[in-house]
Formats: sequence, structure tokens, C-alpha cells
Amino acid sequence: MPEFLTRRQGFWHFVRRVPETFAALDRRGIVKRTTHIRIADDPRGLRAARAAALMNGELEAYWQGLAGGQSAEAKAR
Repeated sequence: MPEFLTRRQGFWHFVRRVPETFAALDRRGIVKRTTHIRIADDPRGLRAARAAALMNGELEAYWQGLAGGQSAEAKAR
């Protein structure tokens, strides 16, 4: 199964734990978002993996922004 993907209620979901480095800045603990891609439409998760990679990139940029003191810009993203 592709990284950071899980199956839930017929859809692929992006799930990632907040790294310890950013835990003080992002109190969510675990970030969960739907990819809006049905498992039936993408049984091997190929499209969902691409969506998860984009979500992961956005999340990493958000954390880097928080760490750099750009909280307003990071949250706007």
C-alpha cells in the first residue's frame, strides 16, 4: 500500500502522524484528510498515491512555515 494511505468507508484517506520536531507547533497529533477517491475506482491506490504525495508536500511546507515563524502564511496555505 502506498505511503500515508489508508482505506476508510470506501475511500482512500491520507493519514500522517505529526513528527516530534513539529509537535509543539501542530497539536493535531495525527493529520487525517480524504483524497475523495473511491477505492472501487482506484483499487491499487495509484491515483490516491499521487494525491497523497501532493497532500504530504503541502503538509511539509506548512510545518516548515510554522517552524520558520510564518504561522499566518502557513495557515493560509
